[in-house]
Amino acid sequence: MNLLQNIREINKKYFYVLLIEIASTALYPLTNRPIGFVRNLTLPWDAKIPLIKEFLLIYHISYPFMYFNLFLFLNLYKDVFVKGALSIALGNVLAFFTFFLYQTEVPRPDVLGNDLFSRMLRITYENDMPYNGFPSLHILTTTIILIAILSSKSNKGYKIFSTVLCILIFLSTLFVKQYTLLDVVGGMVYGSVSYIFVSYVIKLKSKNMNI
Repeated sequence: MNLLQNIREINKKYFYVLLIEIASTALYPLTNRPIGFVRNLTLPWDAKIPLIKEFLLIYHISYPFMYFNLFLFLNLYKDVFVKGALSIALGNVLAFFTFFLYQTEVPRPDVLGNDLFSRMLRITYENDMPYNGFPSLHILTTTIILIAILSSKSNKGYKIFSTVLCILIFLSTLFVKQYTLLDVVGGMVYGSVSYIFVSYVIKLKSKNMNI
């Protein structure tokens, strides 16, 4: 009976970790609107990046890829799952504070044409306001998932595949004009710092428990 209770407690702990991550993501709509003075972080280099509508398919892979890996970690590498999920939650919270204090807007091009990708891009623009730009949450979460994959015991082939896919996701955010270059850099920094901080706290806590 004690064994069953322990198993339930362990499963409950991981469920709460996942719930924290999902709850932090659900805050997004609250900040996806103009808040006070709205800034434009577009650089001259951004204008040289072409609009490639087909990259929208890669762009929308980001969150399914994130949750697929979180559930993969939950089944195979629970320590990596905890680090990844809590890092995403922390990164989201830091990003939302930034949105409230330093709201930005990403200028979007007019999308002409009635081909499939033009229609899909217009739908994407209509359902995602152009405000939560810096840092890019797409980049933030993808950065954390990539770090988690590379630090896990996943095989080399999956690590190479994930690296290539994540690079394509990074590029897609620029090619579909959802984010600027500074938004991408910000997402990488927020994601990396969040993962490093969570990993340090977990390591420190484990060390104290072993004393």
